[in-house]
Amino acid sequence: MAANGAVVKAMDLFSVCLAYIGDKAMECVNASDQRGRTYKSSDVQWVVTVPAIWEPTAKEFMREAAYKVCERKSPKMCIDC
Repeated sequence: MAANGAVVKAMDLFSVCLAYIGDKAMECVNASDQRGRTYKSSDVQWVVTVPAIWEPTAKEFMREAAYKVCERKSPKMCIDC
């Protein structure tokens, strides 16, 4: 439960957090001196890693959260491994 009393599903929260991290990463890349080039999120092959000791259900949860972000931003770029 959020501080304001709202209830949010964990999947939605994690996918929003992953999207935020990706957006911030792109801001950092584009803020650096790239000789005037601007990169898009689709120019990057995103990889989310999880610790090997995580349970399979936790790994699958993160995979689904990442895929959810990918579907919203650029469905053609979704790769499931």
